Amino acid sequence: VEPANAVLSGDDSLPVLKLGLAKGHYQRNSMACYISGQGRGKVSWDGDTLTVTPNHTLPVGRSRYNCTAPNLKGKGYFWYSHSWFKKKPDGSWYKEY
Repeated sequence: VEPANAVLSGDDSLPVLKLGLAKGHYQRNSMACYISGQGRGKVSWDGDTLTVTPNHTLPVGRSRYNCTAPNLKGKGYFWYSHSWFKKKPDGSWYKEY
């Protein structure tokens, strides 16, 4: 998984996620990744590495990329979730309620 650090600075608004995926019982061509508040993200493959790019900038606070792929054996899905934590532009943390 790249990057290893899920904390984003205030100016890092379009984080790219890279996942190295081993061969398995998932339908690679049906892999879909959804981004908090954006719907489906951009997905591309380079060998066994999946790259996910958001469509729009991520807001300050918490965001998540959820990737799913159907099981080749016909039941269920494989799923991966990656959280991001984005600081304010001044480097401070957002307020939790």
